[in-house]
Amino acid sequence: MGYAGRDAAANASRGIGALGQMGCSHNGKTGVAPLLRIVKARSNDFVRGACDLLGTGNLGGKELLGLASKGLSDGATELGIMPAVQSLSGNVKQLISDPKNEQAKWDVGNSAAHLAGGLAATAASFVFPPAALAPLLLPNFSEIHHAEDLRHEVNRLRAQGRNTEADAMHTIYQEAALNATPIINWFGSIYKSAMQPAVETFELSQGNTPGAPPAGGVPHGLGDNAGEAANHYYASALSERAQCFANNARSNLKELSQKSGVDTVTILSRAPQVFAWPSTGQPMRVFDKAIAITYSKRSDSVSAQFLSSGKHGQFQVPIMDGMTTDHRMKHLIVVGDMLDPDKTKVRFDLSMYRDGKVGNLAVADPRHCAV
Repeated sequence: MGYAGRDAAANASRGIGALGQMGCSHNGKTGVAPLLRIVKARSNDFVRGACDLLGTGNLGGKELLGLASKGLSDGATELGIMPAVQSLSGNVKQLISDPKNEQAKWDVGNSAAHLAGGLAATAASFVFPPAALAPLLLPNFSEIHHAEDLRHEVNRLRAQGRNTEADAMHTIYQEAALNATPIINWFGSIYKSAMQPAVETFELSQGNTPGAPPAGGVPHGLGDNAGEAANHYYASALSERAQCFANNARSNLKELSQKSGVDTVTILSRAPQVFAWPSTGQPMRVFDKAIAITYSKRSDSVSAQFLSSGKHGQFQVPIMDGMTTDHRMKHLIVVGDMLDPDKTKVRFDLSMYRDGKVGNLAVADPRHCAV
């Protein structure tokens, strides 16, 4: 077993990026109460003024209509308008805490549109009572934007071959589309639980909550349907992510193989995998993995395999595709941290490659991670 220089490791790192992980965090801030009190007061003033005007126009004996306008002025405004004001309040706070958040902007716009619609409908209802129902026909503009974002993310995942994650997110996309639809979204409490992805059902059953992802993979010994569904989800998703890594690394490793004059090139790196909640994008579960990616000149193909840490936290590296005992074959293994955002130093067990088991082997290991 020989050792190659640092250039091989540097060349292998160039052009290879870790898979991007979905996630977001929200920080709440205060300080908007005066603005919200003004919005609330002006909303009340608007509708009360319309009601008082209507009452004044009925001084000629239509006492019942005048009493109705007074009652609506004092009661219906609070009941019908204030939920929209409160919604706008929360969304404005969120936008101030994160001014660049596009979804927060849509949330504010949606709340403002529904508030304006509610105010107009309340005023018009005194002349034409059925107008009070008009706001029920307004779509949820915020959910329209949310659904469109989810559709783009589903398409991005499918383009990468990550269909397992895309399927779960497509279910959330369908839910968002229903949430955006007037009248249908009244039944959200019914269809929401039915449309929850199986992996989210499992994680919630384990006491997992968004933003606090457990590490170490799925617990062993889960024999129920939820546990089997979760194991299938993560196993399939990890396999698809490994293939995505392989596709991204192919051209770089092929170039390194040609420049180095070797038959196979393998890179080893820790590559932790963070899975996100399909419904929120927040971290859901973390898998502490390493990955081995091999390019074979003979087959002109790339294979990739995630590795799990074993004894003493070391990652044992299996014999990768294309490596043989033929001593005429030249193999290069590059050990590094090019796919590890934390740059954590870990150990890779290359014992299976000793004693001439893979022919002529060279190792580039500038951080001395191979054992």
